[in-house]
Amino acid sequence: MKLTITKLDAARRQLCTAVSLYFGGGDILSIHTLAFAAYGITRDLCDKIPNHPSSLTTILKQAIKPEYIKEIRTMFHEPGNYLKHADTDPGKTLDFEPDTADFFLFIAISQYESLTRDSCRLFRMFKLWMMKTYPKAALIPEAQKSILKNNLSTNPVTFAKQVQVIMDQLEFVK
Repeated sequence: MKLTITKLDAARRQLCTAVSLYFGGGDILSIHTLAFAAYGITRDLCDKIPNHPSSLTTILKQAIKPEYIKEIRTMFHEPGNYLKHADTDPGKTLDFEPDTADFFLFIAISQYESLTRDSCRLFRMFKLWMMKTYPKAALIPEAQKSILKNNLSTNPVTFAKQVQVIMDQLEFVK
């Protein structure tokens, strides 16, 4: 039986699987590969909409001098391309920075939500984890500040268990 899906369906499935693996202590390279694939879909779809505010292309054009954009794109995409291709560099090794997966997941989720106006508990939980883990870089909405005041772990597996309980309580109160 065939499975008919849209590009956004594919991105959502990749993101849900990546976040589930992330909070389940899964392999970071597999997580990054799924996040990079979903990011590629959401980036391309955002780029089809002129000046889409969530498009990485738009963000780079607004923040980076034109002569550096290609270099930054290459640097940004290197780990994802390394993990899915071996045609031009079969003997090359990669020094992988695991935090890269965090940011690809965050960007892809943000782009997906911007394109669809749709979210899910996993996506909200991951974005909350990003706020907790990178507080100096995160703009934290008032609604999330009360949750983040709890003594939450920055270990993704522990965090997910803690936040699951809090989210269940908040939904029960609604």
